[in-house]
Amino acid sequence: MKLTLKVLIIFLFILFFSSQAKANIVISEVFYDGVGADTGKEWIELYNNSDSAFDLTGYELNASSGDYYSFSNSLEAKNCLVVYWNSEGTDTQNNLYTGITDFLNMGNTSGWVALFNDSTHSSSTIVDYLEYGAADETWESAADTAGIWMPGDFIPNVEEGHSIEYLGSGNTSLSWSDQPNPTCGSCVPEPATLSLLTLGLGAFLFKKR
Repeated sequence: MKLTLKVLIIFLFILFFSSQAKANIVISEVFYDGVGADTGKEWIELYNNSDSAFDLTGYELNASSGDYYSFSNSLEAKNCLVVYWNSEGTDTQNNLYTGITDFLNMGNTSGWVALFNDSTHSSSTIVDYLEYGAADETWESAADTAGIWMPGDFIPNVEEGHSIEYLGSGNTSLSWSDQPNPTCGSCVPEPATLSLLTLGLGAFLFKKR
């Protein structure tokens, strides 16, 4: 393989994995299988990766229970909020509760989380997405059309009591990690892990010329 082709491969790899999710608001951590009974323990964390406050009014969050949670608040720049799924509590600026009347628990072994910027749910309104445990989950096709997820790709299921945490860059299962100590409300980490990954690939491609 010629050197120029190697450089091109590395460039494309870095470009692919370092691309941020399209939206200013990203799903940053999901806790879908608490130890023991799940009700009241599950949560989804969102992060505002922009440099200014973001109005979430009209946005809707959907998870593998099939339910939709509607936002009516804003999120400060470089800040996060946690939506406690199928859980009751008193809402604060950074902690929101869906209630239990119209919600069910998320899937323990497979499922999805989708964020829409409108109550009309389609490929043109989906702004962030993930699926875990299995492919072909609800909204995978819409996320593929929107360019924010790859068909057939999914985050491996994690153990009970673990969460899945966004690494800060990219739109694939490799952009997520198994977090044995869930970091509810601590926001998204810097994308250093993927930078190291790209460096590792570069070393591999260049070690034999």
